Amino acid sequence: MTPRFAIVGTGRMAATMMATLGRANVDVVAVASRDRGRAERFALGNNSIQAVGEWASIVGRPDVDVVYIATHPASHARIAVAALENGKAVLCEKPFATNLVDALRVAETAQRSGCLCMEALWTAFLPASRKFFQLLDEGACGVPKHLTASFGFPESETAQCRSLEAGGVLLDRAVYLAAFARQSLGPVAKVTAELDIGADGIEQSASLTLLHKNGAQSQLAASFLVELSNTAVLAGTAGSATLKRPLLGSERIVLRKVSPTPATLARRPSHGTSQWLRQIPNLRRLKRLWDERSEHLSYGADRYRPQLDHFLDLYRSGERESPILPLSLSLDTLAILAQAQEALAIHPLGKVSA
Repeated sequence: MTPRFAIVGTGRMAATMMATLGRANVDVVAVASRDRGRAERFALGNNSIQAVGEWASIVGRPDVDVVYIATHPASHARIAVAALENGKAVLCEKPFATNLVDALRVAETAQRSGCLCMEALWTAFLPASRKFFQLLDEGACGVPKHLTASFGFPESETAQCRSLEAGGVLLDRAVYLAAFARQSLGPVAKVTAELDIGADGIEQSASLTLLHKNGAQSQLAASFLVELSNTAVLAGTAGSATLKRPLLGSERIVLRKVSPTPATLARRPSHGTSQWLRQIPNLRRLKRLWDERSEHLSYGADRYRPQLDHFLDLYRSGERESPILPLSLSLDTLAILAQAQEALAIHPLGKVSA
């Protein structure tokens, strides 16, 4: 059975998910907004959707199976808890809470209610992302040791204001990177942060260094101000795996294999054939092509569809959590960002370290 959805929120992400639900032939029975007029405009042209002014009026409706939350992040946890307490499954936009106390309330309520609850971190479900983690699990890079990842591009003043309202660059953009690092290299023991803080006191760009419990390290950068590389590279003892740009929505992976060179050979100067080969540009190019394996993995016409299909499969099979993005991973991600935010609270001006 395909569940019936109610949407809380009428912004850009709500409209995007509405289109994805339509392509998947999922019924949306209600939409809620504090501004009833906005809800009515959102539902315009679809007589099956009832527009309401308050989200509280839809979480208890018997004709609603799933509540999709796409409001201001500060209200995510409150709505999620209410929906779960009313026996509804929840798909909640990132971040599913803005602090650890609220996040734990959501997780505990989900466990107590027995209802499916998942954060809508859509990048985790893309085919290229799934392949990336499969390669790591198979040991294609050897023992993973180091990750670099970035997500940043300049925004218009209007868009930047919306992002700042969503919690600054940490909760709006670094959340993707922190989750990716946690999935790639495991639990984190220590977080160091450098934050570029605007005149309004909210971070506009951030650089995070994560020391993972297994000794590996992640270096993450997020920004509202500048164009970053928008890639992810994980290096291991036997090679590296790269998610090509744009990292959010990547469809191409490059796997590069390397053979460790004994220290004694590394100190010797190049002689003979090896040195001769290095002098021929086309042979150098062929060697690079030989060393690298590139794979294109498309997400199709809708980059949010893999996430929705995964959620629907979980719902139909009676699962309570996603094995790809369990609530424990969402909690760990928020804990990473909370450690970075502690630096902001202690030293609210300029670049700081935590």
